[in-house]
Amino acid sequence: MSSRELIDERFADLVSELRSARLAPPPELRERVRAIAAAPAAEPRPSLLERVRLRRAALVLVPVSLAAVVSAAMVQGLVSSGERKTVDVAVEQTAPPAAEDAKPVLKAGARDREQGASLPPGRRLVDYRVQMRLRVANLDELSRATVRTMRTVRRLGGYVGSVRYSSPSVRGGDAVIVVRVPVARMQNAILAFSELGTIVSQSISLTDVQKAYDRQVEQAGRLRTLIARTERRLRDEELPASERAALELQLVRQRADLVALVRRHEATGERGRMATARLSLTTFRPPPRATAATEPSRLGRALDDSGRVLAKELLWALYGLIVAGPLLVLGLLALGAGRARRRRSERQL
Repeated sequence: MSSRELIDERFADLVSELRSARLAPPPELRERVRAIAAAPAAEPRPSLLERVRLRRAALVLVPVSLAAVVSAAMVQGLVSSGERKTVDVAVEQTAPPAAEDAKPVLKAGARDREQGASLPPGRRLVDYRVQMRLRVANLDELSRATVRTMRTVRRLGGYVGSVRYSSPSVRGGDAVIVVRVPVARMQNAILAFSELGTIVSQSISLTDVQKAYDRQVEQAGRLRTLIARTERRLRDEELPASERAALELQLVRQRADLVALVRRHEATGERGRMATARLSLTTFRPPPRATAATEPSRLGRALDDSGRVLAKELLWALYGLIVAGPLLVLGLLALGAGRARRRRSERQL
């Protein structure tokens, strides 16, 4: 008999003996099992998350978080209000006073003398344009100022382009006078106009037209040369009829171009020699300015800045909730599923 058959026979005998034998537990073990079964089930030990109640934590964390947010906003508001005040002071110190330009506080003709001294008449042709607005006392002064303006312009060698006088009521009226004065005498005209009343506004512009004038002179010379050449060709008696007709048409066009160019040339010279002044006279006074709003105090600025900071923080919190909300929901679901699985396994045990 081989060793393998011997092992199988012994294993079979062992199995038959185990099956035929009836193993009985000792009485002590039986009593212990009965005691465990009769005893009440022990409560599972609560975890750390279960021991920390969410409600109690919320009652503590929510006020603390709100206090921290409000404190940060107040600090930011105080800091920003102080910085803004510093900037405003710096601007007020460095900005030039603009009120004097808006209000007619200068005496009549004082500012014009200063500006007229810096604008000497040159030998070049310039397009000299002046706009002035003055305020007079009443309708009588308005009429006298209008007459004086026209007389002054004629005395200086100019002429009146247009006059518009209107008196909608007995309380006041307006007059708009457009005049042309030689450029060399425009400064004298400005000084005379400034004495008519109180200057409300004034503007002076100078544009060089000498280049355009010279260019038109050159173009006129070239056109005259072409016209003379065309006329010489037309004197040829042997010129064919078709070519003569074409040259005659060309000559007509060249002469028309020369006439138009001469007119533009004269207009340019007129603009360069005669300055244009638009004088507006009025008796109406501007409405009183609205009282400037009082600057808020530092506390008011701090509260405003704090409100803006809180709004930004709430906006960022909303953005964070939108982004992290799904992740928080998934985490809570996973936590609940784990706790349910653990309780189910404890019940099975």
